[in-house]
Amino acid sequence: MTLRYVPPGRLLVGSPESEPGRDHDELVHPVELTRGFWAMETEVTQGLWLEVMGSNPAFFVACGPTCPVERVSWYDSVAFANRLSERAGLEACYRLDGCRGTPGSGCPEGLDWCEGDFACSSVELVSPDC
Repeated sequence: MTLRYVPPGRLLVGSPESEPGRDHDELVHPVELTRGFWAMETEVTQGLWLEVMGSNPAFFVACGPTCPVERVSWYDSVAFANRLSERAGLEACYRLDGCRGTPGSGCPEGLDWCEGDFACSSVELVSPDC
């Protein structure tokens, strides 16, 4: 896993009106990042997800461990981020309460998309410095 530092600064996000497949709510607009952060250089791979979470929820398993993991919900992603932090000896960045299901369990067999069975009633960022 390679991380890259994203420095504070201004940038444009969104999609030009001429872009094929663009949704109506993807207006180009400026965003200012007031703090820098570290981001993974690539998508989370099936192999990394399996190593960290102990399961592989991907529909495209035959693609292999270097392919991106898919069929994970936002809640699954937050649980993954917490486990990565814990493995690095860092504080978990999110407090998850009222959770049900198994993080990273994906969809029922045969479905290529679903909301997943892991969800929480609340998720709170512990600290912006986390």
